[in-house]
Amino acid sequence: EIELEVSEKLTGYLRCNRVCYTMKALNGKEFPTPPDLEGEWGFVMEQSILKTMINHTSHSISVSDSNHPELCGAYLNIKGDDLTMVSCDTFTLSKCVYKAHINADMPSELSLIIPGKSVAELNKILSDDEEELMTIKPAKKHVVFVLGDLIFFSRLIDMKYIDYDRIIQKDMPIKAIVDRTELLYCLERASLISEKKSVNSARSSVKLNFVGNSINISSVSLAGQITDEIPCT
Repeated sequence: EIELEVSEKLTGYLRCNRVCYTMKALNGKEFPTPPDLEGEWGFVMEQSILKTMINHTSHSISVSDSNHPELCGAYLNIKGDDLTMVSCDTFTLSKCVYKAHINADMPSELSLIIPGKSVAELNKILSDDEEELMTIKPAKKHVVFVLGDLIFFSRLIDMKYIDYDRIIQKDMPIKAIVDRTELLYCLERASLISEKKSVNSARSSVKLNFVGNSINISSVSLAGQITDEIPCT
């Protein structure tokens, strides 16, 4: 059992068996007024779908960009049963499209930008269970996620997102078919050598050279160099 006590002088005592903590406390009346934890309307969807979309796109959310604050969040577009999540940090762009059975009378299309920190924290509490549902209640400047007894509130980035479809090239001159697992393992080995920053350079890179039916993968940095090769079509 844990015993918690706060004195009139706002000194907190936390006791458990032989352990005792003493800490300063603040007056609860000074806590900011909680926001309205409701949205203009809501819809129900699977937690696992949103978690999968976040896992596919969160790595491309920009940490800080004063010129484009909208890139510091994940763009979520809902049109009918089509969910699209996009993130971009000017180096990479990630787009994930999913079908969801949204149970609600909603506008024909809805778009919102969820801040990157909120996305990271939300991802920690979302379930992988396909049967676990949640309610999403969007409003003009905030969004509320209801997961059972838990209510997760986040303000939105009130800006227009970039025209990401214009950035994605539709007709690429070269296409290669490669084993996904092999490519991942190869890139993981190359990442041991590559560095985010090196002398007189913003970052070192991993180079992919397509020759015949193989891909030569190499990287050179101050840490050393690596060469690897995997088959492709």
